[in-house]
Parts: sequence; C-alpha cells; structure tokens
Amino acid sequence: MSAVIYARFSSDNQREESITAQVRACTEYARRKGYPVVKVYTDEARSATTDDRPGFLTMIDDIKSGRVEAQFLLVHKLDRFARNRYDSAVYRRTLASAGIRLIAVDQPLDDSPESVLLESLLEGLAEYYSKNLSREVMKGMKENAYQARFNGGWVPLGYNVIDGHYSINEQEAPVIRLIFSMFLQGHGYIKIMDKLNELGYLTRQGRPFGKNSIYEILRNPKYAGYYTYNRAPRRLNGKRNWRIRKDEGEIITVPGAVPAIIPEEDFRKVQEIMDGRKKTGPRQKSGELYFLTGKVVCGECGAAMVGNSSSRKAGAEPVRYYECNRKMRTRDCGSRRIRKDYLENYVLGVVEQNMFSRDKLPELAGKLVMLARDKGRQNARDEKAFNDELADIDKKIGNIVKAIEDGAEYDILSGRLKELKKRKEEIQEHLNTLRSPLSAITEEMIIKYLSATQKDMMDRPDQLSKKKIVDLYVHEIKVFSDKVDVMLKLDFGADKDGVGGGT
Repeated sequence: MSAVIYARFSSDNQREESITAQVRACTEYARRKGYPVVKVYTDEARSATTDDRPGFLTMIDDIKSGRVEAQFLLVHKLDRFARNRYDSAVYRRTLASAGIRLIAVDQPLDDSPESVLLESLLEGLAEYYSKNLSREVMKGMKENAYQARFNGGWVPLGYNVIDGHYSINEQEAPVIRLIFSMFLQGHGYIKIMDKLNELGYLTRQGRPFGKNSIYEILRNPKYAGYYTYNRAPRRLNGKRNWRIRKDEGEIITVPGAVPAIIPEEDFRKVQEIMDGRKKTGPRQKSGELYFLTGKVVCGECGAAMVGNSSSRKAGAEPVRYYECNRKMRTRDCGSRRIRKDYLENYVLGVVEQNMFSRDKLPELAGKLVMLARDKGRQNARDEKAFNDELADIDKKIGNIVKAIEDGAEYDILSGRLKELKKRKEEIQEHLNTLRSPLSAITEEMIIKYLSATQKDMMDRPDQLSKKKIVDLYVHEIKVFSDKVDVMLKLDFGADKDGVGGGT
C-alpha cells in the first residue's frame, strides 16, 4: 500500500499552510499508516479554482498513464485538491478509476458510510449558509454601487480608478471611440480587429483584440456613462459570463455616474443593431434525463447501463429504457433491457422505504453531529488563519494606495495591487464556506433535513431533483435478468433478496 502527496499554496503571503508544512503533515500520516510515499507533487502560488497547476496536472497525467502506481493520494486539506464541486467530482472519478483513494490528513472525515453522507449534507448546509452570508455581503456592495464606487474586478479599457471612482484614461479612450465609430459605419468584427491590430492597440490584458473583447466593449454601458453592478452570473470557474444577463431586478444601474467616453445616443444605436442581429437561439432538445446513469450496471457482465429509446411506429411516443452498453456495442452480453420508468421508480421506492428508518435515524443523526462539530472546530482554526492573512493584505493594499497618492507611478504598482486584490477575493471565498456554523448543527436539524428530503422524494417534483436524491443515497444499482439489487450508501437493514439489497 503506497501513497503520493500533493501540496499547494495559493499566494506568496500564505504562511501557515506552506508546502513544507503540508508535505510534513502528509508524510507523518503516511508513516503512521505504513504507506511508503512514492512521489510528491507541488504547486507554488497556484489557485485551486483553475487548472493552471502544472504539478497537479502532471500528477493526474502520471496516474492516468500508469507511470505512478499508488493506492492513496494524500493532501493536507480537501481545498488543496480542488475548491469547487465540479472539478472535485471530475478528478475524484479519475482517482477512483485508477483505484486511488483521496485522503485529507488534517480533516476528520473518513470513508465510512456516515462520513460519505455527512460530506454531502455539510456541502448542502455550507452552501446554504454561504449564500445567506453572500446576501449580507451584497448589501454593502450594492451601497458602493449606488455611490458609483469601484467594487473590485477588472477596470475596463479606457478607464482608471482614482480614489475609488472611475476616471477616463485619455491614452486608451481613443481605442474605445474607434471601435464604436467603425461599428456604426457598418464594419464587422474582423475589419475592426484588423484596424486595431494594425495600429498596435492591445486589450487591458496586453493581448491583441479578438471578437469577444470587441463584443464586450460594445455591450458595456459604462462607456455611455452608466454604472452597472451585478450584471452577469458567474461560471463554475468563478469568472463572469458577460454574454448572459441576470434578471433586471438584480442589476444595479446608475445613469451618469461614470464619465462617458461614448455619447449615449451612439451607444443606444449600437445596442439596437446588435439586438437585431441576434438569432432566435437553438431549439430546445427533446432529450430525456436518464438520472440513474453512472449508478446502474449490468449484473450479467458488469458493464455500465445507459439510456436508449426506440419507437415501434413512425411518429409514436418512443419507449425509453436502460440497456447494457457492452451489448449495444458488441452484442457480447445476454442481458435484457429494462424500462426506464419502471427501474427509476423502483430505485426511488427502495430509497424511500429503507433510508428513513425511524429507529436508525436518531443514531445516524448523532454520528453526523459529532463529525460536524469536529469539522466546525477545524474550520474555526482555518478562519483565524485566513483573517490574519486578510488583515496583512489590507495593510499592504493601504500602503500601495498611499504610495500612489504620494506620487508613485500607478502603472508600476498596479500589477501588485491586482495580485493582492485577487488573493483577497480568494480568501473571502474561503471564508464564505468556513463561516457556516457547523458546531451549531443539532440532531433535530439533521432529522428535519432528511425528513424534508423524504418529502421531496414523495412529491418527486422533477427529474433533476430525483437525480440529486439518487446521487446522495445510492451507491450502485445492479440489474440482473431476474432481479434488481440497489446498494445504498448506508445500511438500514434493507432486504437482500432483490427487493433492494443494502450495503
């Protein structure tokens, strides 16, 4: 039984979770368990919110190719591995395919059934508290917006920020005027790009102009003097998707709050032209969600079962079912397909009957509360470390702002200022998660949470809700010719005779 270690820190300012300390903690854990460490991978000053981590990607490639063989991947804490659920799920699947188990040596959760369920519950509860906290933070951000104060993020090309307010950058403003002027003259993106690149103009990031950068400039109401905030949603990687707008009720707009580079009438004409070019959008697909996919396997050969459909007559409603993937590809399996609606309803019925046993629920809730309190104590320690770093960053930002006010060159210090602000945003994201009051979770709260889930199951409102239920409670489904075995993540004494075996 051997292990590899991955360690990372996000900023030069990070002290208490240095790579040396992380590797030491992981190595000590491996020594206690008797796991030889075959390789150590590290990334310095890298964020887990992106894939720009060469050490991490090398490790994943080594695991996929079989160049490194191990049974465990040790990290100091789970946020060293990934900080969003999507990336975590993708890379955990890669590890599982290679037979490698992820262990966070400084967090109490293990791979017991209770811990698996606790992790899912805490994720949901933490997300709730994080969103609740975000609403409070948003109040302060909105007040800044109503006062037209800079709220962080990238400063658009053509502007500077001085004393927290926007001012026109007279060296960059001609680029913006040229883009709007050419567009109103009927030139397309390619012509505009060629002209800008011919003149040697670059984006705020120092790159040649592309279609996306021109599109975003033409759509940005700041150039017409409108201060806008909370206009676009964030993608999974944390970046904003500027091509999608939030509901008007969520967007703050303050006319005349920003010095205009483009006349408002010109900006309005550009928006009318761009809106007129919009296509109606793609037709809605008629695809059906097979929410057991990834959980259901063929009991005869062990291959995954996937969704499929067929129609007996042209124009008739298709019959949907799950079928062995090996049989579909090679016909090298004698299993039979099974109706989609029958299998999905059967699995949900097994979960409903066996996951909410009244005599087991208090025992489960008690275990989850103990684990939650352990995690809450760890979160409190992490919160203190992040708050200390945040205070240090605020002090450094203050020193830079004072230096600029005293006459230092903004262009020289702006790069460091952006780095500090970016790290501050990362820390605030961490704190949004860590501040969830895990120590206040009670058995009654968990029982209430599970009971609400049971009600959702009984109501069965939509396909995505059903998928969440299956992901949370079901480990695996095996379909044989004469029975279906449903293996749950927790054993509540389910029958083993094909009525839903519980393990």
